[in-house]
Amino acid sequence: MLDLINALPDDRVVNQLTAALRMLRPPEANSVLEGMLAHESRHVRLAGLKISRRIVRTTNTFTHFLDIGLSRKDETEIRLWISSVGSAIGYKKLLKHFEVIANTRPELLVFAWYQLAPLVKNNASELSSALNNLSQAIDFNLDKENMVLLEFWGRVKQAVS
Repeated sequence: MLDLINALPDDRVVNQLTAALRMLRPPEANSVLEGMLAHESRHVRLAGLKISRRIVRTTNTFTHFLDIGLSRKDETEIRLWISSVGSAIGYKKLLKHFEVIANTRPELLVFAWYQLAPLVKNNASELSSALNNLSQAIDFNLDKENMVLLEFWGRVKQAVS
């Protein structure tokens, strides 16, 4: 399997890897996918996202994988993580998961907000009030002593409003 992972991002290899992971029990397949999603190579991470949509069946696993993407704090890549997980579990469940994060680690959502807000507005406009509530939770829970992060959060909110 490691040979296949090293040959990514070839689409043929993605299909072979998907077939190989389907033969494994879910915990084993999820472990391999988790390793791919935490990999240092962007190509491997994005292939892992693509494969996860074909393999994973539980909301908890998808949200765990999303947490891996959020912890990277990569504003350029997070859109792919959010859209992949959001379309797999639904934006309502995605926002419910983000509510928990807003109360425990709101700084992760600061880095995702620039991509999150437009995705929710475009794909699930009926959830705009939930998005506003999430923004307020981030405001309330963000470290008030970290002025750099607070200023960044203000600029990001203003840019997508």
